[in-house]
Amino acid sequence: MYSKFYQFLHEAVYDEFITKLKHAYKQVPIGDPLSSKTLCGPLHSPHAVKQYQATIKAVEDSGGEILYGGKVLDINGGNFVQPTLTLLSEGKGIEITREEVFVPILHVIKFSVISHSLVLLYFN
Repeated sequence: MYSKFYQFLHEAVYDEFITKLKHAYKQVPIGDPLSSKTLCGPLHSPHAVKQYQATIKAVEDSGGEILYGGKVLDINGGNFVQPTLTLLSEGKGIEITREEVFVPILHVIKFSVISHSLVLLYFN
């Protein structure tokens, strides 16, 4: 997953969708990338871990919320992080999605009026 990944969710489906998505993220096996059971291996470098941490901090600093994940994991001294879901507010924090960093973060943007989301999408 890349930082460019974001999902617009209408408020009418938001709660149910996020509940199911969090449940799915909790089931993701993290570990040895050579194992067929692993879905999320380590990041490619310590620098990528710093990018991950900086993105998490940027979400929090912009008033966003970490819905799931957001932690660096200590697995055999590797560069492991939790797959992460964030909530960005319409009009706040959307700039975070402009930077492409190769970390497992999905930014969710909840909306009520589709036209607002289209503006965010096309002017982001």
